[in-house]
Amino acid sequence: MRKYPNRQIHLDFHTSPLIPEVGCEFDQDEFGKTLGDAGVQLINLFGKCHHGWFYYPTKVGRMHPSMKSPLLPAQIKACRERNIDFTIYTCVGWNEDCATSHPEWQEISPEGILGNKRPFERGFYRWQKLCLNNLEYRALIKAELKEEYELYKPLGFWIDIILQHECICASCRAVAKQKGLRIEDEKDRRRIARMAQIDYMRDIREYIAGLDPELHVYFNGYPYAMDLGDDPELANANKRPFVTFMDIESIPSTEWGYSHYPIAAHYVNKYDKDLTMMNGKFHLAWGDFGSLRNKAALEYECFRALATGAGICVGDQLHPSGKLDPTVYKRIGAVFKEVEAVEPWCLNTRKMSEIGVYGTIRSSDSNSNAIDRSAEGAYRVLTELKLQYDFLDLNDDISRYRLLVIPDSVHLTKAAARKVDQFVAAGGRVLATGISGLDAEGKAFLPDCYPVKFLGQAESCPRYMDIAEGTFADVPAMKYVAYLQGAKVSAKEGAVVLAQSVDSYFNRSEEHFCSHRQTPPMLASAGEPAIVLGGGVAYVSNPLFADFAEHGVKAYKDILAGLIQRLLPEPLVTSDLPAYAEIVLRRNLGLRDERDTIVVHVLAYIIQRKCQALDTIEDAVPLHGRRISVRCGRKVASVMAVPSGEDVPFSQERDYV
Repeated sequence: MRKYPNRQIHLDFHTSPLIPEVGCEFDQDEFGKTLGDAGVQLINLFGKCHHGWFYYPTKVGRMHPSMKSPLLPAQIKACRERNIDFTIYTCVGWNEDCATSHPEWQEISPEGILGNKRPFERGFYRWQKLCLNNLEYRALIKAELKEEYELYKPLGFWIDIILQHECICASCRAVAKQKGLRIEDEKDRRRIARMAQIDYMRDIREYIAGLDPELHVYFNGYPYAMDLGDDPELANANKRPFVTFMDIESIPSTEWGYSHYPIAAHYVNKYDKDLTMMNGKFHLAWGDFGSLRNKAALEYECFRALATGAGICVGDQLHPSGKLDPTVYKRIGAVFKEVEAVEPWCLNTRKMSEIGVYGTIRSSDSNSNAIDRSAEGAYRVLTELKLQYDFLDLNDDISRYRLLVIPDSVHLTKAAARKVDQFVAAGGRVLATGISGLDAEGKAFLPDCYPVKFLGQAESCPRYMDIAEGTFADVPAMKYVAYLQGAKVSAKEGAVVLAQSVDSYFNRSEEHFCSHRQTPPMLASAGEPAIVLGGGVAYVSNPLFADFAEHGVKAYKDILAGLIQRLLPEPLVTSDLPAYAEIVLRRNLGLRDERDTIVVHVLAYIIQRKCQALDTIEDAVPLHGRRISVRCGRKVASVMAVPSGEDVPFSQERDYV
């Protein structure tokens, strides 16, 4: 059962001291009515912003200098009058007032730059950065949280910018000495930075629990970010015990893109913790005043959250005057009304999946919420094929899946490789590509189940896959270029080679070149396999997932689809829906006493790049005369469209409805 309100607003209020008359148009009744009419259940209200100003009378900091009447108490009163929950937002990593007053609390980059902000630089999202390891600054944050809790008794705290760069300040030097690490070493600095995040969350979470153990807490330091968990001390999984829910900040324009949220969600929504999708009303990103997200885009983002079992938090930024924009909340309210109508079928469900996909980012390399190309390619291929999957780290249980995908460059530990071999021995199937599973010395594949032996990196890049007619449906015979560097392998005895690799005549260089791009393929293969099948494992010597994300060659998706069909001939879902339509299956856990109900989410929105800067959505596309088959494994009594309650005609053959 979801424990946290489902329809939320994150109300940014980062307001410069140079702006006069802050809050001059705030109207308490209007504020509450606007939120209530929009169907908002919870709002994150600002105690303190990135500029370092407080929005209530405080003894631990300074109230915004041009605010005549405190905003936060009046906002809280308006919410309480309408039974709207609230949390209090504060920022840690960025605080211009503290950074200026206490330069000794700032990070120092390895290049000696104070606050990780170069002089005279003030681009978007560039602030003076304070160090999480500084205990004096940490004590100030604790005093702030205590003050806000005692004054206002919020539902919880939303604590921002729990991020840490490589830092050589006195506090980080002390940590390095204590841990036996070398501050001069880049890997050690990265280690100190990650440990600072984890330790900060632990310390502040324990402090907040001492104030009130029932308080909800979220630290915006990427606890949802996917890494392999191969370093137990640094893994992002260490952050998750210190948050009571996970808020995936993912405004799909500019920085994040539309692939960021689903990858994060398909990684963490298999765990028993409330998940929230945070997008925004903005056209671009935070602070984009005077912009409004297309209604179809806002719908898609919110409905996709429901399909992944998540709550919805729409980001807005309050004008310095304190007045909410009625047009913005009319649009949010229209989408929230549709969300509310289907919530009974969405709030208490569990994802159904049969494919596990390993991530490729190592714990020691993960200090952001970025995704890599291999994960993006896997997301795109599997989603377009309507397959049901989870992203995994090396500590996840793989025995519950029917197929394991190991894309491109996964660094398996020896223990993880043994798990893969045991999985295949027990009847599981594996699809591996590129150099995934290579040992630390780069000499051999760790899993014994692979149908190939590693001989080295491919000498030719790009090179070609010689696909014969009829090998893969919808892939006519041709030598298909693979742009990214692959592996050189030989097939083990008994394995079936489905396609050979063909080198180019030479790699392009100053002296060796042909035409405008890559050199064409030789006339014949040197006998090196490109695609091999054997013992329940399919292997592709080229990193096709990253290549698909980078270059979008449909033949790559069709080749991968053909291999998956061989390995998983009866998937949970089949359909004739177009590639852009998405299907997600979830099982109802009993919110409406429908304990044996499968919920099928279908999203039909076209993501388009209509400008240089970003992708967006303008249209939802009706689907007519299409067929979906779901493998249920039992007799089905009825199929119903919700929320209308309309019966949907269906037939059942064996396990499929």
